[in-house]
Amino acid sequence: MTNEDKKELLIALCGYYPYGVIVKVDGHFIGKLTEIENHSVSTDFGINYPLRLVKPYLRPMGSITEEEKAAITRLRDQVNRFLIGEYEVVDYYNAHFLDYRHLIADCLALEAPEGMYDIAREKEPVKPKFKVGDRIRLKGNTGDHVGFCIVDIREGIYWCDAGISIPCSRQHLFEKF
Repeated sequence: MTNEDKKELLIALCGYYPYGVIVKVDGHFIGKLTEIENHSVSTDFGINYPLRLVKPYLRPMGSITEEEKAAITRLRDQVNRFLIGEYEVVDYYNAHFLDYRHLIADCLALEAPEGMYDIAREKEPVKPKFKVGDRIRLKGNTGDHVGFCIVDIREGIYWCDAGISIPCSRQHLFEKF
């Protein structure tokens, strides 16, 4: 990764950060970005990673829904009518994890699987599909240290060994093993 790529990725991550962007680290771990510091980032797994190992999951611009198109059109109309900054539109893109910087094409980001980001925000809590004592891992991950044992389930969160917590809303990313 070149210094220019690092700079571009760091700028992009700062925009997505307040909205809970999910990142893949070194091809293995997926977590929500919790901190950006110099040339490293932390995820909700509580570990610091060098920026060069991190790729955010973003939605391609082609995945914009009709509802999102209407919202963007309204924002653009306000920009033209009231001379507010274009940053309102950019902030909307960030909040919806849209790849307006073309990071996926530049291999600096990954395409988010459908449903990874619930933009509509769930009205009903997600029913847990795993139970206490289950060992789970990220789908397709087959290393020695990639699994977690669920020790408790409360408030819509799987509490796992090693202090790891996984929101039930992200359970579709995991499998039992």
